[in-house]
Amino acid sequence: MDVKELEGSLKAESKGDLEGGLEEPEQEYPQGLRLLLIMLALFITEFAVGLDQTIVASAIPKISNDFNALNQVGWYGSAYINLPPGGITVLIVLFFCNPPPIAQTLPILSRLKRMDWIGAVLLLSSSTCLLLALQDGGIVLAWNSSTIIGLLVGFASMLVAFFVLQVYLKEEASINIRVLLQRNVFAIGILNFCVGATYYSLLYFVPIFFQAIQGSSPIRSGVQTLAMIVPVVVGNVATGWLVSKFLTYHWEMLFGGVTVAVGAGLLATMNASTGVGKWAGYQVVAGAGMGAIYMMGYIATQATLPLADRGKGASIVVFLQLFGATVWVSASEAIYQNQLLAGISKIPGLDVSSVVDSGVSKFREVVPASLFDVFVAIAAMASVGPVRTAVLGVTKMVLPVRTTALFALAAALLASAQDGSVTSATSSAQSANYSCDATACVLPSCNCASVKPPGGLEPANVPQFVTFTADDAIESYTTEAVNFFLAHRTNPNGCAPKMTYFTSTNYSMVTDWYVAGNEIADHTMTHVGTPNSSEILGNLKALNAFSGIPYDSSATSATPANESDTDAYWPYTLDYGAANDCLDVDGICSGQIKLPGLWEIPMYAIFDEQGAAGIHLMDVWLDSTNVNDSLAWMKSTFLTHYNGNRQPFGLYTHPIHLAVGYPGVTDPNTTRSMINTFLDWVQEFDDVWLVSNEQLLEWVKAPVTNAEIGNVTALQCSTPVVNAKICNGIEANEVGLLLNCPFIDFPWTTCYGCPVSSPTPQDPVPAQNTTIGVRYHISDNCSTAFFDPITNTCLCTNSSCAFQDNTGPITNSTRPSNGTVSSATATSKKGAAATNWNRATLALATTLLGGAVLLVVA
Repeated sequence: MDVKELEGSLKAESKGDLEGGLEEPEQEYPQGLRLLLIMLALFITEFAVGLDQTIVASAIPKISNDFNALNQVGWYGSAYINLPPGGITVLIVLFFCNPPPIAQTLPILSRLKRMDWIGAVLLLSSSTCLLLALQDGGIVLAWNSSTIIGLLVGFASMLVAFFVLQVYLKEEASINIRVLLQRNVFAIGILNFCVGATYYSLLYFVPIFFQAIQGSSPIRSGVQTLAMIVPVVVGNVATGWLVSKFLTYHWEMLFGGVTVAVGAGLLATMNASTGVGKWAGYQVVAGAGMGAIYMMGYIATQATLPLADRGKGASIVVFLQLFGATVWVSASEAIYQNQLLAGISKIPGLDVSSVVDSGVSKFREVVPASLFDVFVAIAAMASVGPVRTAVLGVTKMVLPVRTTALFALAAALLASAQDGSVTSATSSAQSANYSCDATACVLPSCNCASVKPPGGLEPANVPQFVTFTADDAIESYTTEAVNFFLAHRTNPNGCAPKMTYFTSTNYSMVTDWYVAGNEIADHTMTHVGTPNSSEILGNLKALNAFSGIPYDSSATSATPANESDTDAYWPYTLDYGAANDCLDVDGICSGQIKLPGLWEIPMYAIFDEQGAAGIHLMDVWLDSTNVNDSLAWMKSTFLTHYNGNRQPFGLYTHPIHLAVGYPGVTDPNTTRSMINTFLDWVQEFDDVWLVSNEQLLEWVKAPVTNAEIGNVTALQCSTPVVNAKICNGIEANEVGLLLNCPFIDFPWTTCYGCPVSSPTPQDPVPAQNTTIGVRYHISDNCSTAFFDPITNTCLCTNSSCAFQDNTGPITNSTRPSNGTVSSATATSKKGAAATNWNRATLALATTLLGGAVLLVVA
């Protein structure tokens, strides 16, 4: 069967047993004086950043006086303060920070040539054009002047050219478009752009308000802005602790977006007579929101990207936050200038040019006393303009909404709705327009969607299957997490449970995990939210080429298994289309997908006390701050399956959320203990099997009763016996035989030969780099464990292959007397419905709240 025949089949099959965890080589970390100096460098850098964000921002009005210029606020910055500590930091890092060396195949001159010099010039030139236009537009030159229009056209043209170049350069680009267009990174990038824009606009112009309008000195305005800075610091620390404690960032994003929108809207109401209670309270609200959201973009990027892309993702979100700050401070300056001059130009007898040349806080020296009250009123309105305006002035158009934080709120909602989000939509065969001819669709090649067990068997006579699946990269952290839950368990026949891992790289670890007996399934190559065929088939080809996985789909059940119109079907084929209506996604169901012979395994949702309105899918333990709530939901849903039609029960995980020893994250020991408690409880019931998707499908194709299940080959356990020294995924055999592929972004190892470039969806199997070593890809008629990629030899091609059978007799543990749990265990605690809304409901509520605040302020 070739690849073209598998365009509808995204699953790579496997056989074998789950064995011990897989480990990566240990790395040497700095200690003693080196560690102290490196930390000192980091502290110096953060101190300089703190100066830039606090002291320098408060000093800008005074600096503008010394430079005798109002129209250069956005250009002042803190170079003189940042250069000395920056230089010290560079020296310390150069001499004392020695990261593990990465083998290079190119000389340094060639690597320098591969840097995106043209892209850097285009981006800097584009940004400079925009900043110059914002600085002079409406002040030195009219917005419709040829110079300003030329600058704006130059900005747009070079920005377009920059992104065209990034698309062309692919993996060597400054901004990796593949990573940028991933659903999570794109949403987080928008969030971080808005966070930078909002925070720095507030940071720069709130001190201007205090000094220019309320007459505060630079020192006093610095003290006044502590009401905003301190909550930012506290919010950063608090949300960092919350993320490490509960391993979720969605709630912090939502809280921060709403709160900073409210706070900034309140700040926009200030005037010359605003008292300390209001200006301090307003800043506390804005600062608390900003502190909650400021670091979430970085954390979310690291949590949602595969290891190979985390550096690229981090650079993108950092760039967008700083770019948002740079652009929006200049945009805020333009708003401030234009609103101020438009107002004061109407004051008879006032020399406008003297005001512009005076600097921010020298207004009182150049404005006549008789005109000062009028001037202050106009200036106060102008100084909150940067806080009120979300879109900068182009020609003479300004959109005066109350706060740039509205964008931060919208971006937070968008980002938090990504990886792991759920909806409360319902589904049924009727809504999917599904109809299947049971007389023509018969096992083992075809099966109609049904809530009843296949083969006409009675529910009480069939096993209760529990599928355990994992998503994303296979690495030492994730394999430890999976082994923590499964390695010590056995099924009723004494065989170790198997699981399904939807993954891509690291390729040699994928081989080891597969040969250890687990099922490897196709994810996507770059973890995009809406993958095209090259993403899916490209990853399938790469897994075959570099991990030796032989060539061999999924909707969500959105109603509880015990409801009359449930769509919690047993696995079925797509000969007659999808029976699940795919949560009403247009163009997907309604009979439009008909792929004869392709099996569909619905993802079986877990429900809380709200029923269909309280749906949870992946990583259910992340949907509540109380693990006891999650445990209760899982037990309750399991019982609806077990005491009903015994549809499979699914645990769908991102193991990185359950890993221990992960840098910068508190070990989720409470959650890990809860999941083990659940699995212990599940295995107390008769006829419960922990299986992979592959094992589940093999039973469905030829269903048998519990009395006959010992004869099902897919559930038995045997391990290959290979004594030869070959690179085959068995650690003892492959020592010294793995090839190191020294890619700069993500070096990896493989048995099957390194390519000349990193695999991509467009080129998943590049030509082999023979300078590193010549290897052969696995043949179609050979099992991974018996293939020697160095000699291109299959050690076993027939039934004489040596396997050790470890299958034992069927036994069952003692189940609870009534097969149920007490109401105290199976029911969530009182009030859980009020604190554990699904994210769709919360997103709607926060949007309405933000809109209401804006309307009230307006």
